[in-house]
Parts: sequence; C-alpha cells; structure tokens
Amino acid sequence: MSWGQGELFPTANEAEIQRTKFLLGKYKKMTILMHDFEKFEGELRQV
Repeated sequence: MSWGQGELFPTANEAEIQRTKFLLGKYKKMTILMHDFEKFEGELRQV
C-alpha cells in the first residue's frame, strides 16, 4: 500500500486487496486452531 504523509484514504493495488481478502477469509480458521492448540497444549507435549 502506498501511504502518503497525512493521507486519510490510502490506495491499494489489486494484489494487496486480494491478499487482504485471502487473509481475512482464513482468520476464523486460524483463531480456532490457536484456541484448540492452547486448550490441548499439555496433551500435545511429549514427555
């Protein structure tokens, strides 16, 4: 993204928009994965 000094509404090219949409689409799955990892972290440790 090209940020100018004091720019209120920066512009993004198409690749940046698609990357942001991709990451936002994966956000829910990533948060569920992290929650499950934290919940079962003790069981995942090898003794």
